[in-house]
Amino acid sequence: MCELVPAPGYSPLFVYLSYSGVLKPVLKRQFISVLRARLRAAKVTQYHLFRGHSFRRGGTSWVFSAGLPGELIQVFGDWRSDAYKSYLDISMALKLRVAQGMVRSLGPSFLST
Repeated sequence: MCELVPAPGYSPLFVYLSYSGVLKPVLKRQFISVLRARLRAAKVTQYHLFRGHSFRRGGTSWVFSAGLPGELIQVFGDWRSDAYKSYLDISMALKLRVAQGMVRSLGPSFLST
């Protein structure tokens, strides 16, 4: 899917080698254009709905579901506020597990009333 381009450690994460032999950063519009073309080629019917924001939201939810603490999500995602929390897609299984834990913490006397 990706080709390895040797680049110095201070380079942006996504770079390409220009025709003149210079490393250039991949711009957001370039990335989205290629992404949509690949999705269209893969017969994804709503390819036009994918944007860069899709990855920010999806990545935030993915690392949260993997157990990364919120503080690290905020730091590594360059979030300056707690706004990342509004992007979390919390699964029903996790919601049920939290609710069950809350009920258990109330103890047996609460369940018998």
